[in-house]
Order: sequence, then structure tokens, then C-alpha cells
Amino acid sequence: MSDATGIRLNFNRRAGTYETNARVQERVARWLGEWIDGVSSKTLQVWELGAGTGFFTRQLCSRGFRVLASDIAPEMVARGRHAEPRADWVIHDSWRLPKGICDRLTSSSLLQWMPDTARALANFHGALLPGGQMLHSFFISPSLRELYSLAADFPLPVKWRTESEWLAAFEAAGFEVLRAETEEIRETYPSALAFMRMLHASGVTSAPAVSVARLREILRKYDSRFAVSGGVVATWAAMRIRLRRID
Repeated sequence: MSDATGIRLNFNRRAGTYETNARVQERVARWLGEWIDGVSSKTLQVWELGAGTGFFTRQLCSRGFRVLASDIAPEMVARGRHAEPRADWVIHDSWRLPKGICDRLTSSSLLQWMPDTARALANFHGALLPGGQMLHSFFISPSLRELYSLAADFPLPVKWRTESEWLAAFEAAGFEVLRAETEEIRETYPSALAFMRMLHASGVTSAPAVSVARLREILRKYDSRFAVSGGVVATWAAMRIRLRRID
């Protein structure tokens, strides 16, 4: 099974539980929305990648942009189309874009899923028209550092890259970094079990490939070591970045 097929199947299964569990993804979408420029929609075509159920799509449409919202998971697209009918919705693999298709590429909480940064970013570069720009937010290392401190080999189907690794990858692909910031987000969950269920229901992970005994041990240690008022804490690290294609 390819990476794209696995992601499509996983998020297709989670479409019904995504919005109520993707609290941090919604927060990051609002954070990225602070950098949406005010250029008229009549002059720009924005292609949103990995739009999911439309957290960021709604912000783009509310600013008047013409948005083509895409996602690889058909169930996500169906729910997104219902939630934000002002956008045009299509099922599409974000890592396989046509050449010279749009003025703007954007995404929120997608790029951490990128399997091959050099290949995918080269594809993005080709998809943009001359002078085109990109606006993205995504999760970076050291996201979920509490979990990894207990189980360094915990099988999440995502590779966290560092801020410096991302900056180097964008520049190597022919993009000028116009602006970039990172933010640490501390989220509280009622318990370690609730936290794990959130990861599962929001599509961050499928069923963990660890034994029941090992999972119970991780949960027990998490509840003990990372307890805060109201439950347990999990730390996410996010990055937002605006880039311009170098022609």
C-alpha cells in the first residue's frame, strides 16, 4: 500500500469524527488565517491542499478568494463541500499537481504528511504560475514530545521535521521565504486514554502497532508524569510560512 493510499483510507475512516477531535488543527488554521492577505479574489486562484472538512477553507472564502479545495479522502471532500459550499471541491492527491495551474497554493495541517519533501516541493514549484506564492501551516518537531519521551518508537504514521529542515527544503526547491514563525501549543486532555483516542479519531494515527500491555504501560506513565489541572498535557509545535516561487 502506498503512503497516499494509506492516508486516504485513514482519513476516509475518520471523516465522521475529525472535526470534533481536531481541536489543535482548527487552532492552527485560525493562526494561519492571520496571514491571509486581502487581495481581491477576482485576480487570484487559490488551490487549497489537504482541505479536510474545511477549517482553513472557510477563512479563505470569507475573505472573498476563489478557492479550489482539494483532499485525497472522498469522505472529507463530501463533508467539506457541505460545510463550505462557496469553494469548489475536488478529490485530488496533494503531491501530484498539474503544471502552471494557480497563483496561490495553501494548506493547513498537511505538510507534515509529505513523504518526500524534495519531490513534492518541486511539484508545488511547477504548479505555481510565475511569481506565485504559498502559505502553509503544519506541525514540526518536537510535537508530542511527552509521548515520545515515554515511547521513542511509538508508531505514528508521520515524520516530524525540524524548523531548520523545512526551511532548507523550501529553499532547495526554489522558494524564497518571505515570512516564517513557529509556535508551541499546549493542549490539555482529560486523560492519557482520551489523548490517545483523540489521535485516533482525528486521523493522526490508526490503531497503534504495540501490544495491549505496552499501550497500558504508556498510558499509566503518561497519566503519572504529565498530569496537570484538568487532565494531562500534550505539546504540539507548529510552523506557519509564506513563500514565493523563484522563477
